Amino acid sequence: MSYTKRYEIPAKVEQSVTAASFNKNVFEATQGQTTFALTFVLTSKSLVFVNSGIVSAAEYTGVGTEQLVFNNPLSLYDKIVIIG
Repeated sequence: MSYTKRYEIPAKVEQSVTAASFNKNVFEATQGQTTFALTFVLTSKSLVFVNSGIVSAAEYTGVGTEQLVFNNPLSLYDKIVIIG
C-alpha cells in the first residue's frame, strides 16, 4: 500500500523555481496589493495566473522588468503564479 503525503506551503511565502528554460514565482496577495517583485525579468512570453486562471497581458504591466504590476488591486489570499 502506498500513499502520497501532501506538503502545504505556509501562507504569504514566496516560492521561486529556476530551471534551464523557465522561471516560476508564486505569491499570495494581501488586500489591495498590485505590485510583486520577481526573481526574473517578465517577458511578453511569460504566463501570469491568478487563482488558476490565466491573466491577459492587458491586465498588468512590467514586461522587461523584474516587477509585475496589476492594473486592478487584488483580493486577500489571491494566488499568483508567474512562469517566464
